[in-house]
Amino acid sequence: MAMVHIPPPPRAPHPHPVGDESEEGGIGSDDRTEPTQQSPDKALQGKRRPEGPSRTGTQGARSDRRIPGGRRTKASIKIASLNLRGHGTIHDTAGKWGAVNQTMREKGIGILAIQEAHLDDAGVNLIHDLYGRWLRVHHSADPNNPTGARGVAVVLNREIVDIANVVATEVIPGRAILVRLRWHREKTLTVLNVYAPNATTKNTVFWSTLQESRAINRTPPEVILGDFNIVESLIDRLPMREDPAPAILALQAFISEMQVVDGWRNTEPTTVNFTFPQQDGGMRSRLDRIYTSNDLLLCSTEWNIEHTAIPTDHRIVSARISCRESPFIGKGRWTIPLQLIHDHTFIKALASLGEKALTTAQKSDQEGGRTDQNNAQLALHQFKREARTLARNTLKRKTPKIQAAIASLKREIAQKQNDPGFPANVAVQQEVAQLEAHLLSLEQRRHGQVQLSTSTHYALNQERITKYWSAVNKEKKPRDLFYMLRQPNSGSVASRSDEMAQLARNYHEALQTVDVDTSQPTEERKEDIAAALNGVHTPLDKADADFVASPVTKDEVKDALKQAGCGKAAGLDGIPYEMWKALDEKFKRTPKDASPRFDCLELLFLAYKDMETHGTSDQTGFSEGWICPLYKKKDRRNIANYRPITLLNSDYKLYTKIQATRLSRIAHHIIHPDQAGFIPR
Repeated sequence: MAMVHIPPPPRAPHPHPVGDESEEGGIGSDDRTEPTQQSPDKALQGKRRPEGPSRTGTQGARSDRRIPGGRRTKASIKIASLNLRGHGTIHDTAGKWGAVNQTMREKGIGILAIQEAHLDDAGVNLIHDLYGRWLRVHHSADPNNPTGARGVAVVLNREIVDIANVVATEVIPGRAILVRLRWHREKTLTVLNVYAPNATTKNTVFWSTLQESRAINRTPPEVILGDFNIVESLIDRLPMREDPAPAILALQAFISEMQVVDGWRNTEPTTVNFTFPQQDGGMRSRLDRIYTSNDLLLCSTEWNIEHTAIPTDHRIVSARISCRESPFIGKGRWTIPLQLIHDHTFIKALASLGEKALTTAQKSDQEGGRTDQNNAQLALHQFKREARTLARNTLKRKTPKIQAAIASLKREIAQKQNDPGFPANVAVQQEVAQLEAHLLSLEQRRHGQVQLSTSTHYALNQERITKYWSAVNKEKKPRDLFYMLRQPNSGSVASRSDEMAQLARNYHEALQTVDVDTSQPTEERKEDIAAALNGVHTPLDKADADFVASPVTKDEVKDALKQAGCGKAAGLDGIPYEMWKALDEKFKRTPKDASPRFDCLELLFLAYKDMETHGTSDQTGFSEGWICPLYKKKDRRNIANYRPITLLNSDYKLYTKIQATRLSRIAHHIIHPDQAGFIPR
């Protein structure tokens, strides 16, 4: 019998680290009044400043909270606050709570504090019926008028936040709610959502009551956010007016006791912005704020005040909070978005690049044309690099016009508001009000377009058991974070992302060398393996042996691509199967005399042919893979309790599909009939 010889396959997948190197590291209209004026010095009396270096400007404020090494890559959670001004029609998906659900998912908000929620238990149950797959609501209603006045709620995004074992405490019914939830490791995050009264006397009593609250003193909040109905500084009112001193002092005594600071103002010490511009006049206030502890402030970023498409007269305030113990996140891997695959302009430009790469590959395939620096493998590799660059540039240019207009309006409003003459220039203030109205209309249009697209998709798929249906209806679970990894049977422990990645890599590489004599020279070990294989008896006739050992054909590449499933994760090159299929379809539709006319199957075929003849090139990374550890059971800190999956490049997987198909045709000649597992049928 002839020996079975399989063409040299690409090298075994090279474990790629799971992370990169990281350094160590509103109110109802009946509640609104304008307080009397007070001196700016008094407005700041009693305010507790964050510890650390003094800040003389915006840049300085930002720089001392930068993640060590200048990289903002820590694991974090986005928190936000919004005065909803009533619940609207809950069962209407185009209403306020439909917009809340869409906004939290679009912006990646993990925790949203809502004031003027106007919710009773029945309303919360209805929200859970409609949006419970994504949201979980903890609320405190006004005991006298649950659906018509006041009310606060904390909304948790189930895709981001662990909703298990959440403890919600009513501090002041309808005015303040305290929520404690799991955050990282064994620690918790405590959030206080407040909706302060507007009247001076009631506002003063409110802060004093909170300060004396047993629940708050038992579990002090790290984050206090909401509608404060009072400002601490002249810069936060237009026209500049100071709020009554008793209320200010009561608020400052409370936040000093809680040891929290105004995150946005400490990050933007000189910036003018407002969260509540009254529609009936030029009065503006920054009533909605987020206070955090100093530790959180130092590790938190992205302090924003933004317009929202949610129907309300307040702006949404948000921040991305982290802490010292949070792990650093690796840079991940970038993949070509599938929406580009359906962009005819992008595919045409891609075909043009491919046409040049194919010409290079064909010339190198001719006798005497190949060199180590000029061959089909490198032509394929260069094409993939250019494809990624083209995709990135296309995405930058494809920013929807409405988003570009929104960004432009935001810049113009910020510029006008921060002009020194803005507080005294009524004409500019009116102009800003007009710009904000236009900005709001654009946000609502953009929101409506996304909602329409989502609704259409849902209507088409809700009655069929599709991937979309499964994704929508499955139980939501927040992503796991690696805080620490330990090597089994050793004292090796890692807590930084790069160190954890290296530990995981070393562990899985070591598993590949179990029972292997690593002291034996590589060449000698290869000779031993070859000798062992040559002694194996294979009951194949010459035809089957020749079939398995024959070079790959273009038809096999075509069949492999046809069999490749869509929706699979791309490898390190970021190129999914869908791109190769789109290029192949375009080639079939393009007339022979037209240009660009790119036969991607021919390019892949020539690259495989070159690999079989000359071996894989070290310059292409063809066989490198991305290892992703998946937790299975028991101790999360033990790397042995994770099972790795390797994401491989799509062109690599096409080659292996070809070899697997060949082996499946002759497997019944080799494998014993009693073996039932892992046998192709």
